[in-house]
Order: sequence, then structure tokens, then C-alpha cells
Amino acid sequence: MNTLRKSLLVFPIALAFGSFSYASDSMGLGEVQEQNIQLAINSSISNFNKKSVENIYDYLSEDRYIQHTPNGKDGAQGLVGFIVFMKEKMPTFKVENVRSFAENDIVLTQSVDYLEGNAIEVSYDWYRVNDGKITEHWDVVAEYKKDVEPALYTAGPDVNYNSPLDKEKIRSIALDYFYTTWDNMDASAAQKYLAENFVQHNPSALTEGKSDKKALVDLVSHLGKSGYEVQIDISKIIVTGDFAAIHAKWTDSSETLAVTDILRFDENYKIVEHWDGLQAIPTDNSNPRDPVF
Repeated sequence: MNTLRKSLLVFPIALAFGSFSYASDSMGLGEVQEQNIQLAINSSISNFNKKSVENIYDYLSEDRYIQHTPNGKDGAQGLVGFIVFMKEKMPTFKVENVRSFAENDIVLTQSVDYLEGNAIEVSYDWYRVNDGKITEHWDVVAEYKKDVEPALYTAGPDVNYNSPLDKEKIRSIALDYFYTTWDNMDASAAQKYLAENFVQHNPSALTEGKSDKKALVDLVSHLGKSGYEVQIDISKIIVTGDFAAIHAKWTDSSETLAVTDILRFDENYKIVEHWDGLQAIPTDNSNPRDPVF
């Protein structure tokens, strides 16, 4: 990706956060963000664990709810229909929150989805919250691979909401790492930003079963030399405590994916841990809303 296009993509992100004051970067999570996280978690529990259609408007804005999920519909009635379907066809389905992130009016939750008591997938749900109600939703749902220990996908520490790390430094490093590594297939950023004790939670990115820094550098180098090309378009980046989370579209010659990447930083601003979800965007998507933007 050329420098101009990168700048144009980052510019809307900067505008989106331009009205927010970063003077309190080293302080804990704001009260509004705490409430927004709890709203998102409670909505998920009500919708998917309790499968309650009666309480749906306690969490969603009836007039403003926008749904970006492929084949979904705006408004709550589409979600009501899915809850009714789950009650009948998937009564044991439930979700369990693992980590939650928030900045400004955006919330991201990382959750494990269970069916008949078995972990089947990890979900990354992005929400926009306005006036105490969810007004917009995107998601990336990644199915677990067979013969892979489910804990690999989500293991690791929780968010340190009181981290003293500088949010804008984390944001800058995360963007540079993400664009350089994956848009350019250039391993130099991985060499520069990954900690020596880096842990990889994407089983597809393991090399000979290894999840360390060298394995990821070798993977990126191999992809770059093989001529593999991808276009990365970032729609959102939020920073919470010692974590950065990115929502992006990944397009190569064969398919387009919705992607969520989560990066944990250590005290030296090195990326020490990585989680992600990737989901193919169906070509027969009936939802006119973009699944990522």
C-alpha cells in the first residue's frame, strides 16, 4: 500500500477520535466506557444465554440500531428472529466474555461461544453505544480448528485498565506494525516491535507448533518472498489500558475477510501477545451494510 493511501485511511480514524481528550491517558477506564462495556456484556447474556426477546430494548436503540453482520438486518427485529431460532434449534448455545475493551463510544468484546457445553468458536463483537443504548454492531466469528486446544485462542491476562502506558504511542505502534507486517508483508516491523517472549494465539500462524517471535517473523518473510499480496483497510482502532484492538478488511486474490486483531503491550511498548479472529465475508451477503466499515 502506498504512503498516500495509508494516510487517507488513517485520517478518518484520527478524525473519529479527534474530539476526545487524551490528557488522562494514564488514568483508568472512564465511567462512561465502564458502563458501555457492561451494557454490551449484559446485552449478550440476555440475548444469547437467556434468549430473552422481552428485554431486547433495554440494551438496543429501537430507532437507531444498525446491524453490519452479514445477512443481518437493521433494527431489533432481525435479532429477535435469531433469538427465536436459537431457542428452537440451539437451546444450549451460550457465550462467555473473556476480555472487553472500550474507547469513546466503541466497545469490543472477546467471547467464547459454547454449544452443548463445548467451546465451538470465539466471537469478536464491536458495538457503538450512544446515550446508553447500542446503536451499531459488527462482529467477527472464528470457528475453532479441530485438534487445537480451545484455550489457545483466548488464554492470557486480562486488560490492565490502569496501565500507565501512553495510548497514542500504543496506537501509533499498532498501526505501523499492522500495515507494515500484513499490508506490505514486511517482517521488519515484527522484528522491531515484537517482544522476545511474544506469544501467538492464532493457531494458523504457528510454525512447526511454535508461537514465538521468530516463528511469526519467518512466516511473514515466507509469505513476502512467495509473492503473496493482500490489501489491508482499517476501519477502527481503539486502545484500552495495555491493549490495542484493530478492526480491518483483509482482501487477497481469493477472498475478503473481516479481521479483528488484539495486541497486548508490555512496559517497554513491545507487543507481547496477539489474538485475532478472521471471517470470510460471503459473496451472497444480503445485508447492504459493510461488514467492517
